[in-house]
Amino acid sequence: MMKEKHLIKLSGCLLSWTVCRQISLQKVSEYLTDSSLSALMSVLAFQEVVHNESYTYVLSSVTDGDTQEKVFEYWKPTKYYWSVTSLLQMDIPILRKIQPRKTLSVRLYMTLFWKGYFLLLRFAFFYNLARNEKMLGTSKMINFINRDEQIHVNLFVHILKETLQEKS
Repeated sequence: MMKEKHLIKLSGCLLSWTVCRQISLQKVSEYLTDSSLSALMSVLAFQEVVHNESYTYVLSSVTDGDTQEKVFEYWKPTKYYWSVTSLLQMDIPILRKIQPRKTLSVRLYMTLFWKGYFLLLRFAFFYNLARNEKMLGTSKMINFINRDEQIHVNLFVHILKETLQEKS
């Protein structure tokens, strides 16, 4: 029962922050001038929608609709949720006009932190379940999402390196 509660909260957490990741991708895209990078960002945004569907499927497979609704609302009032979403969605119009590269760099750092730390840590729970021969299909799905997230991280690292090189 305890693991099920963790699974439900974790799935809800991943779902709740998918919207923030999509907003963050849009905000990064605003700074890109290379059309191929803009196209890649569209692919990433589409993958985030697919990830959201996957998290929804996991949640719907272990709980009923009322509990799902409660899980969506569970994360919203927490300070942790708002501190992370504020950082991912931050938009400082004056800074954007004065120092667009700095604004982009900060946004990229936050996105990398988000993807590298937060998501990959959360995936460990699912990998642990699979190691114990539980929810093997879900673990495989998380593995595909993890692969996508690694591609996203590599793209953001590339964009960040290029942005920092332009400064010098």
